[in-house]
Parts: sequence; C-alpha cells; structure tokens
Amino acid sequence: MDLLNKFAAEAQKQNLEIYLVGGFLRDLFSGRQSTDMDLTGEPGLISFADKFAKAHKLSAHLVERHKLLRLTLSGLRLDISEFKGADIGHDLALRDFSVNAMALPLRDYLEQPHSKSTLIDPYQGLEDLTRQRLCALPGALRDDPLRVMRGARLALHFGLTPDESTVREARSVAPLLPDLPGERIAAEIFATLQSKCTGYLPLLETLGAARYVFGKPFSAGHDHVMAQTEKLLNANHWPESIRHRLQQNLARSLSAQTRGYQVLKLAALLCDLDGIVDGISPQTIHHIRKYPLSRQERASLSALQGALDWLRCFGGNLKSRSLYSYYSRFGPAGLDAAVLLRAVDGAAARSRAVFLLKKLLPEGNLLVSPPDFMTGRELAAMVGKRRQPASRIGELQKALHRASALGDVANRQEAEAFSLGFVDARLEN
Repeated sequence: MDLLNKFAAEAQKQNLEIYLVGGFLRDLFSGRQSTDMDLTGEPGLISFADKFAKAHKLSAHLVERHKLLRLTLSGLRLDISEFKGADIGHDLALRDFSVNAMALPLRDYLEQPHSKSTLIDPYQGLEDLTRQRLCALPGALRDDPLRVMRGARLALHFGLTPDESTVREARSVAPLLPDLPGERIAAEIFATLQSKCTGYLPLLETLGAARYVFGKPFSAGHDHVMAQTEKLLNANHWPESIRHRLQQNLARSLSAQTRGYQVLKLAALLCDLDGIVDGISPQTIHHIRKYPLSRQERASLSALQGALDWLRCFGGNLKSRSLYSYYSRFGPAGLDAAVLLRAVDGAAARSRAVFLLKKLLPEGNLLVSPPDFMTGRELAAMVGKRRQPASRIGELQKALHRASALGDVANRQEAEAFSLGFVDARLEN
C-alpha cells in the first residue's frame, strides 16, 4: 500500500480531494475483500493520476466511454474518475442505489481502513446494507432502465431485498428495456451469469423485467432448474470418468468475456419448462436475436439446441453407435445437453429424459475420448511396412478412434488386428 499512500499524499499536496466510492466501499462494509477500487475527485484528478502512473511506470489506460483512467497500483485495480456534478454530494446523487452512493476520503481510509466516522452517506446506504435492503435513488431507474437488471444482480449477490418504492419504479420503467441497445442488455446478462444465478429469475419477475428481457414470463419451476444446473456445475457431483472433461467444457472460451458455463446457464434460463428436452422455443430464439452475441456464443447455443432436438426426435435405444454419432456431431454441446437433462431431473423432466441421461453420462467420456491402444508412431510404422502413403496414418487413426468408441476394439491385440485389416483392405483397393 506504500505506493497508494504516496499517491494520496501527492494529491493532497496539490489540494486534490479524492474519495473512495461505489463497489469497494459496499464490499468493505459487507465484510468482502475486493481488489477493484473506485476513486473520484475534483476536475484535474485524471490528469494528475496519469502523470503519477507515468512517473512510477504503472500500467494505465484511459477508458473514454466511461471517462475514467484505469491503472494498477499496489495490487489493486483503480478506476479513477472526476465528479459527475459540482461536488461529491452531486456525484452521489447521480448514482443508482443507496448502497452504491457512499463516499469516504481516501486519506481517512488509508489511516483507519474500517472507520466510518467520516463516511459520507446521504441516502443511508450503510443502514440499507446492514438491513439487507435494495433502495434505488430517486429517479435513478428512469434515468437508465438497465439499472433494473443491475439491481437484480446486486440484490442477488449481496442478499438484498428491493423495497416497495424500488419495485414500484422498476415495474414502471421495465417496459423501456426493449428500447435499449441490445449489446448493453447482453453484457448485463453475461455479467450476471458469471456468478450464482439461483433466485435471479424470481427477482426479475418481482421487478417486472423478465418478459422484456427474455420474451417470456417465468415461474418458480424455472428457478429450480437454474438451482439444479448451478449445483451440477460443481464437478464434484460427477463421476470421475467425466469430471475432467466437464471442467474443460465449462471453462472453454467463447469470447473475450464468455466461458462455456455462462452459455450453459443462459440455456437453462431460456429453455421451456414443459420439458427441457424440447429446448428453446422459436419465440424465445426470435426475441434474443436482437442481442449481439459473438459468433462462438451463438454457435454454442445453436449446437446445444440441436443436441436437445436430436435427443427429442431419436426413436431407438441409445446404443454405442448412436451415442458416438451424437457426441461426434455435437461435441461440447452434447455434454451441455446432458447437464441440462440432469438439472430437470426431479422437477419437470419426462421419464424419457431421465433414461437418456443415465445412458449418456456413464458412457459419454469414453465415446468422446476412447483409450489409445496404439501410438501414432506405431501406426506410422505399420503403414510404412505396407508401403502405403503417409496420408493413410490419419485415416487409420480416425478409424481406430471410431472402432474404440463403438466397442469394436477393446485392447491392444484387437487394435493391432483392426489396423492390419484396415491397411490391407486399402492395399486391395
């Protein structure tokens, strides 16, 4: 913290008042640790901070859209802005919720981190945080209707309950949500999906926003599905045979900000409760098309929808060949669909969905990643002895992979016999 103390001391020499505001204070007073610190102050603070960063060779860049300087200092990420208004009082009046409308002089915090004696709290945010209330500032939701969704995320994260006036104002402005740019709503949805979402849908319903965000209302059953999905995202709930692959599936990158688990949770939000095997309705798909998802995010949702359609339409028993075809075609989305099926189990699932799940889970990992009974070098040597072109190696590997997945090859001896037969058959042709 030495460098942060130096930053505050040099600002004080230049008569620059700096205040801690926003999420860092909210986290501090709720007993949570945070490495993101929001600072605001008089005009000239950004210029001062930029010069300080250059003088001390700190990483810093200007975020013009939000009119702030972001720099890394003493292990903290500082977002530095200037007053939105004439002074700190006007600045706090322009914020969204009372728990975010508190300020503390930076020097006081550095001297006594947990002291509240100089806390500026004109809207009783500390009391609301203590009593677990979410209270919007007057006119805040109408100024920016997206704050209705942010309020739901904030309430969920900190266990807050919206007060009556906040609910009333949220319901009055929720119809304005479809008028906002789609990228803002999409960003807020994925920000919510980063953390626990159980309870998010009931909050959106309470605030009157669910039908405007997702194009349909929700019931308690939908939240049960989300709760089960989030429980299953913990890999410890899964057999050892598929645990590693599930972790890879959930962590896969779909965009700079999005991972596989977020798209899986989005699908859990969007799927119809009448039977999650039925997937996402055309009406819901049409509604969310206005949100500019990345190519990979959209492709992942589409593949998951295809996997659910395949499971719904498949008429026979799920033997090895059909399961191999399923995983080969849908890849990671095939496992996502299995997770969703498991999530509905015990809620609104059909008996057929439970049956499919029992078939998919024990065998899925072997179908996707069957054991290698022969190395690539051994296969290359076998192809070489038969004087076949090197391109045959790839064909043989693919064929052996499929045979292993289907159970036609179960050990090294059978792998050798299969490989010889494969190469000899190519010789005859």
